[in-house]
Amino acid sequence: MFKKVRLLKVLDLGWNDSSDLCHKMQRNICNLQYLRHLNLFHCQTIQELPSIICKLHDLLSLDLHGCSSLKRLPDGIGDLINLRFLRTADCFGLSSYPKGIGRLTSLRTLTDIIVSADCDSPTVFCLGDLENLNNLCGNLRLKLIGNAIDVQEVDKAKLQNKTRLREIKIYLDGGIDRAAATTALNPHPSMSVRVFNHSEW
Repeated sequence: MFKKVRLLKVLDLGWNDSSDLCHKMQRNICNLQYLRHLNLFHCQTIQELPSIICKLHDLLSLDLHGCSSLKRLPDGIGDLINLRFLRTADCFGLSSYPKGIGRLTSLRTLTDIIVSADCDSPTVFCLGDLENLNNLCGNLRLKLIGNAIDVQEVDKAKLQNKTRLREIKIYLDGGIDRAAATTALNPHPSMSVRVFNHSEW
């Protein structure tokens, strides 16, 4: 599938419902060492991304928008150190995000993120893992899971330093009070913060 295009920089597989798409990627995508942009928009049969994707160290954008059957992102996603755009809107099967996303300091666009609000987990993305993502721009949808907001995690997140983010939409999944969420997160003064129930996610 990909063997004759080793120098390929853009791979558009959007709207591909092939049942063996993931298998083909696992087998062949390692040949695309110069790949910059991978589009898997609306590939609804994908349940799990092949871990080999994490070896595409020159990858700049990964579009997973509408991959509604996707259940998890690879733990090694933090190795994509040059990634600037990660789109995961309408990936309804995701219940958490890997902690490694916090290492993607080149990220400009992160459309959605699910965050543990009340603990520092060694495996899943927590509020404090936003600490070094200071290049984020535009809008961010953030689902907060938990019954309380860990103050230490808020301090680590340093939302006041995310000066390029215009708006954060917070979706509460747990017992966190709406007003408390807005106040506790201490966003940058120019940042718009809107709070919703998790059912609106």
